[in-house]
Amino acid sequence: MQVIQPPGGYGDGPVYVRVHKTLAGPNWPRPGYDIKVGEWRGSRDSEHDYVQAHNSHSAFVYCRWMEMEGIPAKALTVVRV
Repeated sequence: MQVIQPPGGYGDGPVYVRVHKTLAGPNWPRPGYDIKVGEWRGSRDSEHDYVQAHNSHSAFVYCRWMEMEGIPAKALTVVRV
């Protein structure tokens, strides 16, 4: 798994916003984010949820939206699997 730093790019998908469930607190999960729990990433990782993005640029946009909805930035990481 590779952690991607901002600002990301447009041609590097698929990537995921990895959400640390404990650090995200009571504001997570939020409606509107497609959590990929059934995939092997989610089934093997009980600490995180994964929200798929088309590319890392849009994943960082998702992170900003999540932060505006009360999810702490420290709970969010953009990763390529």
